[in-house]
Amino acid sequence: MPDMFFSNVSKGSPKTMTFLNRISKRYKKILVLVTSIIIILGLYSYLASVSRENVEIVKLPEFTKVFSGVYLGDNKVFLVGTNQSGGKAGILFLNNMSFQSIDLGSYFEGGSVLAVAYNGSSLMLGGFSYHGTLDDCLVSLQDGKVVNQSSYVRNFSQYGEVEGITWYKGGWLVGGSILMKLPSGEGVSLPLALEILGNGTTENLCPELPPYFTPQEGGLVINVNDVSSSPEGVGIAGDNVQNATFTVFDGKSFQNFSIKGYDQGFFFTASFTPYGWLVGGALSFSDHLSTYMIDFSNSSVTNVTLPYHVGLVDSILYNGKIFASLIIPFYPSSGSKTLTNGTVILEGNSPSSLHQVFIKQGVIVYYLIEAKTVIGVGYVENDEGNEGALLIVK
Repeated sequence: MPDMFFSNVSKGSPKTMTFLNRISKRYKKILVLVTSIIIILGLYSYLASVSRENVEIVKLPEFTKVFSGVYLGDNKVFLVGTNQSGGKAGILFLNNMSFQSIDLGSYFEGGSVLAVAYNGSSLMLGGFSYHGTLDDCLVSLQDGKVVNQSSYVRNFSQYGEVEGITWYKGGWLVGGSILMKLPSGEGVSLPLALEILGNGTTENLCPELPPYFTPQEGGLVINVNDVSSSPEGVGIAGDNVQNATFTVFDGKSFQNFSIKGYDQGFFFTASFTPYGWLVGGALSFSDHLSTYMIDFSNSSVTNVTLPYHVGLVDSILYNGKIFASLIIPFYPSSGSKTLTNGTVILEGNSPSSLHQVFIKQGVIVYYLIEAKTVIGVGYVENDEGNEGALLIVK
């Protein structure tokens, strides 16, 4: 059994371990570009003029970044993310945009809350804390009480992070990555795929993952980046050192969704639609990342053509229509040659009809939430640093 490790996991700030935060943690640099990309960037600036205007941006100063959220009903959204001291959570009341903070105690201290799920009566929050080591953290919240559930994950390894949570058929399914050290001294990232049943028993699903979750040419850098429930099962999106990976767990077994062809990349998000599972992420090239969306329908695999090439697909949502958020690079409108990040939101009735409804530089959307309207959460860049933000697509 490999020994757990942490000494060489994070030499710098824990903020280097999650998204652009989380992106850099998975070795994914979004803005590794060459001169030939400038033409595409110019097109991005031009397309900004066709954005739909009925998108409201609400700043959330309680956060520096909002990573995820879930709609609780009654115009209430539970949000999770990070601020200067560590993980942050609270309830946003959409009727008056007031915010009620939730005291998480010392959980997620120095780290972030990356994921949250709701089963109608209780919430499960996951992420990591940081005290010189990257420690996975999992807590439940019910009737105002925060209960530590991290032991479920730390039975496998104390070090790592929870990146996805969903409720499915009476239990929680938790995804992420754990950090371990091999007898050779090599540090590796291994997948976390854990089912926590209602009676408190757990099942480690990792040994049952399809073989393509493990690199054929060796190496053990494997991540589960997202888990998403549906009537058809739980979509599990991830990556290893060579491939984007996706499978569906139906409560008993995993379906095989191996991709043939240009699959050197990462899957960040999955959503079930009448057209099949839409899975998004990025293809990895030597000089840039390319947006990547696949439609898995029955036995067919279709590459969805998107209006943006450079960047990544960060979140997909189906609520009768398909919405997708993309993170892209482009030049500031001032004419500076310094590249900045921005967000595009696409909308369509089908994968082939996706079109732009929002674009803005300096705004990053990590996750799309289904409420009475579509809500995106992330952050806004400003001169003082980052500030949590919520986008309401009306």
